[in-house]
Amino acid sequence: MRDAALFISQLATSGDKSTVDRLSDKSSAVLDYVQRYRGQLAADSGSGVPLGVALADIAWVRRATSRPKFYPSLLPWYVDERPFYRPTDMARRGLAGAVGSVLPVAVADISDPVQQAFGWDRPPPVSSMNKSFAAVNTATIASKMTIAAVN
Repeated sequence: MRDAALFISQLATSGDKSTVDRLSDKSSAVLDYVQRYRGQLAADSGSGVPLGVALADIAWVRRATSRPKFYPSLLPWYVDERPFYRPTDMARRGLAGAVGSVLPVAVADISDPVQQAFGWDRPPPVSSMNKSFAAVNTATIASKMTIAAVN
């Protein structure tokens, strides 16, 4: 699995859309595997490091590219050119409402053991929360200005 994640990370820089689409399928397959076989996260990745730790530091997870239905419509959604991220640089889907404007968010809900392996069970960094609050503030002010201009 570690090798598959490294493969995704290395080829993702090609910029070729068909390659990225194929890699997205591989990324989903790796994520599905660790969801199904959670015990493997503690297994040796081949480098003397548990698989979960090794996977957490490789850019192989696809971020959500569209807002979840529960995401506030006034807020901007995180946009970046990179198709794949290190799990340690992302937030779990359940935190999309809090940090979806400033951090890449996982595409799907993930089980607790996988969240723990990737660090998604911890709160987002304070700096990300501050940026998110600033985005909410900006969106609120812009919304109020639009309403005032219409009236």
